[in-house]
Amino acid sequence: MEIWRDIGYPAEAKNEQLRAISVKLTAFYNEMLNQAKQTRDQVSEETVADSKAILTLRSVLGLGGNVPKRPPAWSLLQYKAELRRELRELRTQRDERILTLRELVAQHESLSQSLGDSCSAIVVDESSDLSQARIDSYKNLIFQGEAEKKRRGAEIKQLIKEIQDLYEVLQDVEVPAGFSPVELASYTEGSRGYGLGVLQQFERVKTSLTQEMSKRTQAVQNYASKIKDLWLQLGTPEEVKNDFFNQNPLTLLTPAVLDVCKMELERLQHLKLEHNREAIKSINKEISELCEKLHMSEAERIILPSDDSDSTLEKSKQYLSTLKEQYEIAEPVFKLIIQHEKLLQQQQELELRMQDPHRLLDKKNGGLLLREEQLRNSLRIERPRVEKTLEKMLRDWQQNYETPFKYNGEDYLNVLQERKLANGAANKRTVAKTPQKSTKLSATPQKANPTTPAKGTTPMKGAQAKPFVHQATPMKLVSKPSFSGTPLKVIQPTQQSTQPAQLAKEKTPLKRGVSNKTLTKNPISQTKREDIGVLSKKLFPEADAPVKGL
Repeated sequence: MEIWRDIGYPAEAKNEQLRAISVKLTAFYNEMLNQAKQTRDQVSEETVADSKAILTLRSVLGLGGNVPKRPPAWSLLQYKAELRRELRELRTQRDERILTLRELVAQHESLSQSLGDSCSAIVVDESSDLSQARIDSYKNLIFQGEAEKKRRGAEIKQLIKEIQDLYEVLQDVEVPAGFSPVELASYTEGSRGYGLGVLQQFERVKTSLTQEMSKRTQAVQNYASKIKDLWLQLGTPEEVKNDFFNQNPLTLLTPAVLDVCKMELERLQHLKLEHNREAIKSINKEISELCEKLHMSEAERIILPSDDSDSTLEKSKQYLSTLKEQYEIAEPVFKLIIQHEKLLQQQQELELRMQDPHRLLDKKNGGLLLREEQLRNSLRIERPRVEKTLEKMLRDWQQNYETPFKYNGEDYLNVLQERKLANGAANKRTVAKTPQKSTKLSATPQKANPTTPAKGTTPMKGAQAKPFVHQATPMKLVSKPSFSGTPLKVIQPTQQSTQPAQLAKEKTPLKRGVSNKTLTKNPISQTKREDIGVLSKKLFPEADAPVKGL
């Protein structure tokens, strides 16, 4: 205004100038105001965008929370600057987590492949879940995968060692492809992966070798058990046994050891059969002798198997034991029967000689008539006595055991009675044919006292003895015997005597060894006698004929 006054502008010019200045100032102010508003609006928009970006990053990073509001004292530019700083930090953290997560995903995929697990490809970018929880989950998966990988690696290593040990023991064995001892020796950890399929392959190989080892072990144990039993039966020396096991250790389950054990077992079995053959031959000889002693008929004898097995040997032993028991029980009766048969034979021979009239013409037969008369008198006394004793024993046997006593397959009591009847009929025919008056030669021996010996001769022992009466103690039947298998029970003697006292005091000895205690003497125990028949039935159920018909 002072300048305009000095210049001398008129009042109208001043006003015009002021109006022009006012218009320009108003325009400039409005322009500046608009620019300020635009700047404010832009900063506001940028803060909103930054806030949204911050919220997004927080969500991706799993941080959560809201964007802090602008403090009242802060300008928009200050608030924007703070948002931009936080946004830069979040973006840096996002980029770091993307790299970390990508590495973890790659490790997890690699572990999954090595473990044989199926795993889909995962893409990690800015829109992925970059939270710390996801990162931790991958880390946990990787940790578990590493532990599983380590466990499977150790298990595969252990399986390889066990397979190699089995190969060493078995040696010659069928090897699956890829699992030979050489290939296993060159195996490096992880070269075949750690998948369950690989682990199962090793386990199948081990199982197959273990089964083969178990099979061979069982075979060797069976061989060893049988070999030891045969060694014991054959009396093999200890040094031979030790040498065999030292040369063929049973810890090695090779085919060579199995073949040696098999050959040794076959050799011992052959020796055992030869031993059985000789033993059965010897036993059969004893059985035949005992059957002869027992005077068993062919139908009464048991036919044993003709092989050389252990069962046949055992049956032969049991049959021999049974026959021995039977003979021990019936031996006194057999002895008396044999004595009776000898007396019959002597009488038949005497009668046959007496039918030859020329025997007296030989000078060498001096005193023949006297010897024949002495023998005839002896037989006339002793044969009835033996027959009486034998008949008493046979009747007692049949009464006590309720079975006849058989000799050569026949009831000897019936045989004895038939002979007595036949002998009585023959005596009647002889008496009927004898003339009433005898010649001098025939009268002399008839008048002679049979108990008085001729002059110059020795009296016959027992000639004046009274007729023998069996003084055996009566027997009490406990059980019926059956020599086709039923056991004999013990015969308990009673205290009573069936003979007169005067005969008991005489105690006349039997000629030719006949005992007065023939039936009461029985050394066999009750248990053995009870087992005789039962054992025969168990051993020889197929035999139709009885073991012995006494």
